[in-house]
Parts: sequence; C-alpha cells; structure tokens
Amino acid sequence: MKIGSAICLLACLSIGSAFGDDAGVSEIDHDVWSVISQTVEQGDINGMAAVYHEDAVLVGSGGTVLIAEQLVKWGEDMEVQKQLGTTARVAFRFSSRHDDKATAFETGVFQYTVTAQTGEEKSVYVGFESLMLKKRGTWLILMERQLGPVDPAAWTMLEEDAGP
Repeated sequence: MKIGSAICLLACLSIGSAFGDDAGVSEIDHDVWSVISQTVEQGDINGMAAVYHEDAVLVGSGGTVLIAEQLVKWGEDMEVQKQLGTTARVAFRFSSRHDDKATAFETGVFQYTVTAQTGEEKSVYVGFESLMLKKRGTWLILMERQLGPVDPAAWTMLEEDAGP
C-alpha cells in the first residue's frame, strides 16, 4: 500500500468515526425531539422553549426570526387551541442525521396534526433542518429551518423508526 493511500484511508476512517453515533442520536431524541413532541401535545410553550439555545434562530421562507420571538407566537397559538378545544401533536422522521460529541445537523420531515373537538384530524408535512449543539450536557437547537410544506409521500418514504 502506498503511503498516500494509507494516509487517505486513515483520514477517511477518522472522519467516519467522527460523525454519526447511535448514543448521540439517542441523546438528541431524548433532549430535543421527544420534548418537542410532548410539549406540543401538552400545550407547554415553556417546556418547548427549553430545547432551544437562548440565541436560536428560526429560518423560514419569509426570512429569519429569533426563536424567542417565534415562541411567543407559538404560545399564543397554543392558547387559541386550548380555547377551541383542539389538540395538536407532532412527529419527526429523518432523512439524515450527523452528529459528533458536541454538534449535530439533522434533516427530515415533521408531521403536525391538529385534532378538532369533533375528532376530525388535519395534518401538514414540513421539511426541516436543525443545527444543534450540546451545552452543559444537554442538546439544544441553535438553528431550525422550516423548508415548507412537502407532499405526504415525503413523510411515508422516511423510515418510521428513524426518530423518537
């Protein structure tokens, strides 16, 4: 084996081991995605806020906004839902998940479902990206980018067990 080939092989092995870690994914699911799912169902905006870094940014088709400002709007939406007697839930499926000990970048689709008092359900599917970091032992979202609505087939194509 040539020295150049050996160096390339070692570099590739090092890079491969630096990315992707089932333990990291499990921690992220526990610290972030499961919490978001629970807080949406409970209408708990303060609990949801805890998964975001204090300087987090939401990126959407209309631009960017500090998550602190967006959380106020989402909290108002939760209050309206409570008054109307509707409930909501969110689930996540992932198309890619990259993480190391302190950083992560994940992409996928979330399904947001609202259930009316009548039992009628309406779901929307939204592509997303999330940049996270681990701070003081807990994963936090630093940037969330909502890519916009996607076809339900995009949801179906992703593995069901790929998320919390």
